[in-house]
Amino acid sequence: MRRARQPLRPGGHPQGEHRPRGTRGEERDDLAQRSQRAQVDLERATADLDAIRQQARALEQDYLDHGNRVADRLGHAMDVAPNKPGWLSGLGDWLGGVIEDVASAALGILQDIGSWVAENASRIAAVGNVLAAISAVFGAAAMAAGLLTPFLPILAPAFVALTGISAGYAGLALVAHGTAWAAGEDVPLRTFGQDILGVLPLAKFVGGGGRIATALGDSALSGELNAGAFWDSLDGLIGDPSALGFLKPRDQRQQWQMFLPSGAGALWVGFENAWRDGGTSAAEREG
Repeated sequence: MRRARQPLRPGGHPQGEHRPRGTRGEERDDLAQRSQRAQVDLERATADLDAIRQQARALEQDYLDHGNRVADRLGHAMDVAPNKPGWLSGLGDWLGGVIEDVASAALGILQDIGSWVAENASRIAAVGNVLAAISAVFGAAAMAAGLLTPFLPILAPAFVALTGISAGYAGLALVAHGTAWAAGEDVPLRTFGQDILGVLPLAKFVGGGGRIATALGDSALSGELNAGAFWDSLDGLIGDPSALGFLKPRDQRQQWQMFLPSGAGALWVGFENAWRDGGTSAAEREG
């Protein structure tokens, strides 16, 4: 026998069935919160972009000013002629002025770079944390391949490749953490130790390193120190998994970015989130 269809209630549900109360309200509140967070992120990104544009305009103006000075001096160079008395002295003054202008321009550029690094030291440190976390992930894969290599020799090339990738990311993390520390950011010594030990497998590839670097990179001690750094990094990630959290997409755009090939999407998402959160306090991120 066919079951008789229940008549629909005015809300679109069959009689006898009740839609949970508050569902639409909760959905509206959730959508409103997501929209507000997206708007805050957009405003923050817009402000960062405007600041970068202003710095670029100021740098462009400095280049133009210094270029005009050099052009003026080149224009006056025609006044320096061998048949005039004292032409060698005039040429020396002109060259001295050009060198002074070039040195002044270079110093201004370095000062601008230093100011930018100091302003973004916490962001640079956060990016270094992402690089260190990625190094630990590849280190875990390398360790697993190394344990299986005696039973599956075909994994030997994978072990070497994964070890090199892990050490490369550790080197990049060391550069980022060192830059942030030099700019005044508080970077723990434990972090530097993990980065340095993670780079040891690359010592044998350093040009001009000689026998010492080669022996250090190939020695059993290097492997033990590298493994110790990995376990210490893993312990740190378990205690504070925020660096891995940067790799998690936060909106639909970042979800699509994760599909970019060769891990470029994950790096993009991780760097973007680290740079964004690195410029805010913990209270602002929780709010």
